[in-house]
Amino acid sequence: MVSVIIPTYNNAMYIQECIQSVTTQSYTDWECLIIDDGSTDETAVLVKEMTAADNRIKYIHQENSGVSAARNKGIGDASGEYLLFLDGDDTLNPLALEKMTAILENNSDALLVYSDAAIFGISQNYSHLHDTFTLSDLLKQNQMFITNLVRRKDIGDKIRFDSNISSAYEDWEFWIQLVAAYPEKKKIKIDYCVFNYRKHGNSNMLKLKSESEKRKKAFDYVYMKHKNLYDNLFTDYITTMNRKDFYEQKLDKIYSSLPYRIYSKIVSFFK
Repeated sequence: MVSVIIPTYNNAMYIQECIQSVTTQSYTDWECLIIDDGSTDETAVLVKEMTAADNRIKYIHQENSGVSAARNKGIGDASGEYLLFLDGDDTLNPLALEKMTAILENNSDALLVYSDAAIFGISQNYSHLHDTFTLSDLLKQNQMFITNLVRRKDIGDKIRFDSNISSAYEDWEFWIQLVAAYPEKKKIKIDYCVFNYRKHGNSNMLKLKSESEKRKKAFDYVYMKHKNLYDNLFTDYITTMNRKDFYEQKLDKIYSSLPYRIYSKIVSFFK
């Protein structure tokens, strides 16, 4: 069985569409855990309507504690052999669970299954993730979305989302924990678009891109937590990253300067 874990907070506008995408899966041996992180909108009413229609859907309420705590609650309450995380404003495509479980069932040496995503909402696009990656690649930057299929036994009792991290970095750090625990196991990218990632004004990733100081703080936290890994795999890593930040800040100042803006307008006029 697959336990689909969906944390949600004030997602009444999207949560039913999200859950509906689980109920229409070709693979039917699933449970859907909705972890309501203290919503103040109509989320509870809407989800409970759906639990009444399908007992595989389970509504779980907790006091507002953040998305990491909600996902950890879902892990603790899950009954399935496999776990799949899905955000409350995203949707699964119909063959997602069928195709992903088949890969784990046929590959005992596989750690997880991941995929590209179709991006919709305020912008439409299609992600193109790397077909393969190493732990070193993952330590440099996240290589996957949150919606991957993993075995419950590999998560165990120790690997959990860190509530000290916010702003969309908590999933990256979770995957670092998992991949570092099983470096020899395969990360298999499926040739099927598993899910649809909704971009809207409240998306964590959009907020993160506009808050560079929070991004740096989150990255520094991840580095310090996994310092041994970084020190073992990289030479002068922090020096390199600091140099990168220095030149990025210099470029930002140049691009935002009045002379550069005037120059850009003049160039665009003659194009």
